[in-house]
Amino acid sequence: MTKRIIAVSCAVILLVLVFASCRKKPNMTNINGTEYALVTDAEGNTVMSSDGLLKAYNLDDHGYIVTNADGSNSEKLVSVPNDVIISDQTVTTKEFSLAMPKGWSVTDAGVFTKDKTDGKCTVKMGFADGLDKITFSEYVQNDRSQQQLLAAEVTKNKPDYNVDLKNEDFELDGHQAASSTYKIVDGEGKIIHYAVMIFYSYNNQAYYVNYACVNGEGYDESFDFLAYVKENYDVK
Repeated sequence: MTKRIIAVSCAVILLVLVFASCRKKPNMTNINGTEYALVTDAEGNTVMSSDGLLKAYNLDDHGYIVTNADGSNSEKLVSVPNDVIISDQTVTTKEFSLAMPKGWSVTDAGVFTKDKTDGKCTVKMGFADGLDKITFSEYVQNDRSQQQLLAAEVTKNKPDYNVDLKNEDFELDGHQAASSTYKIVDGEGKIIHYAVMIFYSYNNQAYYVNYACVNGEGYDESFDFLAYVKENYDVK
């Protein structure tokens, strides 16, 4: 089975808090030399149409999202070739491949879902951004700075929450890589959110592998996802 999939990273702990925002220009993503304002869902993953096309916002001459007469955002469909082959518990593309262990299933979109978690514990992989105008180290540092700010917002708005944020730099299958691990716990010791975000550099582009357990669903302390990816993730 072959599907198209592409994903862009976003701050996973935005799942915890909702922040008000004023009108501002959307983030742009460079895909094969073209800039797009990609439509993302609540988890920061790009949204695909039923035909497997990528959704992007239409922008005006000043770079702001165009709105329709009813106030909704104007969108367009973008064809981005990125074949994904799904076989059993393995997802393979021209850029990467990963097989998850027993107890995980894979959707037609190439997303791994832990069994019996109602889709709340997932592993998602894909393209993050181009590195034409920024180094990978700068890209990672910018992301980590954003995570630090968001972590501070969580503790500010939820004083009884504890946010444990750990970073690591390493090589993934011979490529420069970096990870951020989040564990958010409430005052009663309940896991509110757990996630591991991994970025790596490949062909002057940044890719990501994201493991997330929303509301702690499916979290298993004995499963070291970062170590598993280091051992099993294949960069083509």
